[in-house]
Amino acid sequence: MIEPDEKRDVLSIEGMFCAGCAASVEAVLARTPGVEAAAVNFAADAAVVAWRPGATTLDTLLDAVRRLGYEARAVGDGDANPATRDNAARDFGRRLNFALVFALGSMLPMVAMLFGVADHQTLHRLAWGAGLLSLPVITWCAWPFYRMAWS
Repeated sequence: MIEPDEKRDVLSIEGMFCAGCAASVEAVLARTPGVEAAAVNFAADAAVVAWRPGATTLDTLLDAVRRLGYEARAVGDGDANPATRDNAARDFGRRLNFALVFALGSMLPMVAMLFGVADHQTLHRLAWGAGLLSLPVITWCAWPFYRMAWS
């Protein structure tokens, strides 16, 4: 139940990749002075925050989330840019397609190993080939995940 001096806002949070991201955002919001309750939904990229207007401001809450490295805004703000969301979706699609091609390519040497390539030197070369083909997947494709984990 909302108290008379309590305000409740929904925040849109972009950049969460896992439940751990959501838990860290929720913990930071809950520790912010003036916040009565905070609940973050990873699947919806949103947080519901109950806070006291005399003790904190909406900008303080948004800044707390931004310091973690996520993009945050109040739902209903007119300054939301749909082009930014489209660019993020396009970038995600590019990284996913790139990862699929290279991940499948890195599995082909393993299939050759499975079907009895007996020469030790050939097995060694195939293992190196699989490792090199997986390198772009674990670097460029996963870079947004690493960046968010670091921050």
